[in-house]
Amino acid sequence: MLADRTAVTLDRRILPDETIDAIDDEIEQLVSELNRDHGIEATWDRAETYSSAEIPVDHPLAEVFREHSVAATNASPDPWGIWASTDVREFINHADIPAITWGPGSLAQAHTVDEYVDLDEARDGLEILERAAQTILSTDSSEFD
Repeated sequence: MLADRTAVTLDRRILPDETIDAIDDEIEQLVSELNRDHGIEATWDRAETYSSAEIPVDHPLAEVFREHSVAATNASPDPWGIWASTDVREFINHADIPAITWGPGSLAQAHTVDEYVDLDEARDGLEILERAAQTILSTDSSEFD
């Protein structure tokens, strides 16, 4: 016996060069093809669009990582953010835990077929992470709330 109804949940991540409208069009086309090619009556709706999240630019967590990034790599000390969906939003928005998106590599090629991280950037990242962890672990934890 076959079910007369089913539901499918699709977790479609959005790449930095994509838009919600383009993804909606892509899914609409797929559902239309299913309906046409298989004689079914499928519909779809978007359950969630990932919300944005941020902490203050002068938050101690952000400052520690900026400080150590500058010291290890001569990175710009200016605060910046990204236009992408990351799970950082879950910490900030749902658990009330300060968090940042940080790491080596290029956001422009993240989650692409040829994604990679340069080994020198990975080594620098490890050094920065170790320094930041030492700073955070030797500081009164209430500063990071």
